Amino acid sequence: MLSSERSPWDVDGVAERIDAYWRESRLEAAHVTALGELCARYLTSRRLQVLEVGCGTGRIYRQLVPRLLGERAYTGVDLSVRMLAIARRRWPAGRFVLADGRALALADDAVDYTLAFEVVGHLPEIGRMLRELGRVGRRGFVFTAWRAGEDEVATDGCERVGDAEFLHRCYSSSALMPQIAAALPGMALEVETTALGAGSCAYVVHRCGGPPGVHAAGIPAR
Repeated sequence: MLSSERSPWDVDGVAERIDAYWRESRLEAAHVTALGELCARYLTSRRLQVLEVGCGTGRIYRQLVPRLLGERAYTGVDLSVRMLAIARRRWPAGRFVLADGRALALADDAVDYTLAFEVVGHLPEIGRMLRELGRVGRRGFVFTAWRAGEDEVATDGCERVGDAEFLHRCYSSSALMPQIAAALPGMALEVETTALGAGSCAYVVHRCGGPPGVHAAGIPAR
């Protein structure tokens, strides 16, 4: 889905239904809290600049601001006009911008970290997204993916919410590592993986010294 296409999140009633689920589900609340705690390991200064791609209605924003980041240190971007409208209404002091995470109008190394949670599994091709996350994040980037079996990329089909359909694609760590390496070619990267609830895994990609390539920190989660 390109920025010129209508987001399925903007089909009538879909953003509101998804937002209601996010707000009412205990599992979702626990998952978002876990993502906040994950970010707390790396966002160790309130002066760090962070860009979240696929910010939705601001569920991660409320985990980061003001606990970890100052108000102007966070920017959220999303393709959905309706999701952003909810975020702006709920968090009027926040910075929420309509933009395509696969073609960000930002300079290289524009922020310290880029984030993308529950985004790549909805995309038919993830290379452009990972390249943008890596290009813009000076220190690194963090994203989540739903887990598949070893060496697999698996499509579970499409999720339906009202009249909208959403791709649901899962990845193993071994399938993702070449994609991560391609995001920042010729650069040394250290990748930490953390298994999360709801069948997903977080990937924290740090730029580091040493020979080019991806170096796993610990045992990759599958």
